[in-house]
Amino acid sequence: MKLLKLAGLAISVLLLSFSVVFISNGMANYEPHYDLVLTNGFIIDGTGQEPYRAQIGIKDNKIVELGPNLKTTGAVVYNFAGFTIAPQKVDWLAHPDWVTRDLASALKRYPLNRLVICDSPREEWLNKSVADLLQGSTTLAELERDSMTQVVILPKINQEAEDIVTGFYKLTGLRSELLEIQWGKIKPGYEAQLIVFNHRQIEEEEILEYLQKEQVPPFDFWVTGSQVQSTKGDS
Repeated sequence: MKLLKLAGLAISVLLLSFSVVFISNGMANYEPHYDLVLTNGFIIDGTGQEPYRAQIGIKDNKIVELGPNLKTTGAVVYNFAGFTIAPQKVDWLAHPDWVTRDLASALKRYPLNRLVICDSPREEWLNKSVADLLQGSTTLAELERDSMTQVVILPKINQEAEDIVTGFYKLTGLRSELLEIQWGKIKPGYEAQLIVFNHRQIEEEEILEYLQKEQVPPFDFWVTGSQVQSTKGDS
């Protein structure tokens, strides 16, 4: 009997050891579904779709899933209740299929908001629209004399920013479509380049004013890949 008990005890210990090793190996080999999950945020996704609530799963710097109940095991989780999540502004870049002109001659033929600097002795002008430049200290007369700076002519954009959804689409999603790039929208497969702002601290009319000036509203956080940064420096 003692031998049977000892044998049974040995088998139990062996099975327990095997179970511990199996579980440990399983945990060691476990790979989280996401590196980062953003929860409870109000999403303006840059596609022109009406805002909605969803969790955003990000892995390897890309948005991989949107849904109500994502698996957060092993992921960094940010609760953005009370905040709106939207794409970062997409800056204009030169496109190989677009027409290029010198600035002085282009100003005689095209609207200001269709001209974007692609080459200039002044590096701070690069990738900015002429309309953006004129919001600073630069004057139209100064630009009309500049034949050294080169601009690309943007396609005609008839979409008016009459509301926040359309405003974000013009500033993010539409630009990503025209430039044929994979950021500027909150969609699976797109790079995670997002802003997060507190919609309880800014009126809708004020947000729309920023968007109509081709600017995003003041934001509290920005997301680049799987990293979240605070504009207040306390991330």
